[in-house]
Amino acid sequence: LQFIQDIVMNCEAWWYWDEAPWEARVAALVPHINSIQTKLDAILHVLESAPVPWTATVAQLAEQGVRLPHYKASDVRNECNNVPKRLIMKKYGVLIDRKHERQLVRIILKTNHKLMLEDINELAKCVKGKVTDIYLIVMIHLIEHGEDNMVWQVLKSVDKECKEQCISQLILHIKGLMECGAWDKVPAYFVFMPALENPKEKQLFAELKNMYTLKMEFDIKTSLGKVFVPGERERILEDRAEKMVREIITGSL
Repeated sequence: LQFIQDIVMNCEAWWYWDEAPWEARVAALVPHINSIQTKLDAILHVLESAPVPWTATVAQLAEQGVRLPHYKASDVRNECNNVPKRLIMKKYGVLIDRKHERQLVRIILKTNHKLMLEDINELAKCVKGKVTDIYLIVMIHLIEHGEDNMVWQVLKSVDKECKEQCISQLILHIKGLMECGAWDKVPAYFVFMPALENPKEKQLFAELKNMYTLKMEFDIKTSLGKVFVPGERERILEDRAEKMVREIITGSL
């Protein structure tokens, strides 16, 4: 294993040839490694170090590794699945830890490349588990840049579960914007709330919209808890109306 690692490290200058001379040497050595785990470690080292797209020789090593009867074969499979992500990183000139998908998504969005959504969809395929966080970052960026059509495009491209989770998170984002006083950013998010399906979330959105109206129309800032109290909105409006009347009377004297 150390010998193969040394070959790879000492031949970095040849790395970007179509098929580097060292590849044939490594490919010839790997089958003669008796320990399956050591063989897989050697293959993984080559796959992790090799630039993308892989040459035919590197791809063949990956195929050999996937077939080996050992739990580390799944690590080889993961490296194969990560090739599209590495290609995207190469395309955008990103040299960061490949595990930081969120950071990579933000970098892609900043480039405003015409194919950025396609690239992000490819990146999402490489992510283990839920991809809601990735698409939420995308949607917030697009909404705040006035790209409504692209937001709808994103919602159409994801599955039903991801779509519902993204919209649910957007409601919480609206709440956060209100709490920090970013009222000017709120209306841009209202456009996408008709996509809500959960009755409780629909009610929450209705109350958030009431809070927004109270603030913008009457300069009344209230909390979500107060808005939910029966009769509280009416009392707030009555107090505001009385204050306006007093101001009018005072101004006319």
